[in-house]
Amino acid sequence: MPRGLFLALTDESAAFRQMVFAAFAARLQTMMHLLERVACQRIESRLAGALLALAPDGAPIEITHHRT
Repeated sequence: MPRGLFLALTDESAAFRQMVFAAFAARLQTMMHLLERVACQRIESRLAGALLALAPDGAPIEITHHRT
C-alpha cells in the first residue's frame, strides 16, 4: 500500500485505524511474550516444553535436530 494512501486512510477512517492498531498491538504482544520466554526462562525449561508439546499423550518422540 502506498504511504500516502495509508496515511489518508489512517486519518479518515476510524475502522481502518482501529484495525491497524489492533494488528500492531497483537504483534507487539506476541513479540513481548517471546522476549519474556527467551529472557526469563532457562533453555532447559524451554526445551522441555517444546518436547512435551511434540509428544501428545506422553507418546515417545522420534526426532533429531535434523528434522525437515
